[in-house]
Amino acid sequence: MFIFRSMVEEGHFVRLAYINFVRNVNMNEITLNFACLSYNTYYRIMRGRYIISAKGRAFRQLVKDSIINQPLVQGRIKLEIEFHFRDRRIRDLDNHTKALIDALKGILFVDDSDIFVLNTSKHIGVVSKTIIRISALN
Repeated sequence: MFIFRSMVEEGHFVRLAYINFVRNVNMNEITLNFACLSYNTYYRIMRGRYIISAKGRAFRQLVKDSIINQPLVQGRIKLEIEFHFRDRRIRDLDNHTKALIDALKGILFVDDSDIFVLNTSKHIGVVSKTIIRISALN
């Protein structure tokens, strides 16, 4: 059993995702109350091909289950991601960004090629969480 499923089953997450609709700027804010996988964990190489690992599939399902009733943003997209980690381990920001974008594809937006503006940041704090802000560019 993977860490994501066991944490949910043990009741560590009262609410998996908090969705805040900021209507005046047409931006949706979503908070995932868990840490994201890195690209190195999300994918595996099998026979020379990249495939989504078992942990990656479990993570993608957790993200999908956490973001419900959220319409797909179509067209050109602005995406802002804040990664909050509770410890000071060394992490590459781009590895977490790619894995999360691949997990969000088909859930928040049609394809990652629609992302025209991407802002990411990393914070060290008390809790592990991820804040996603998505909006359509005009």
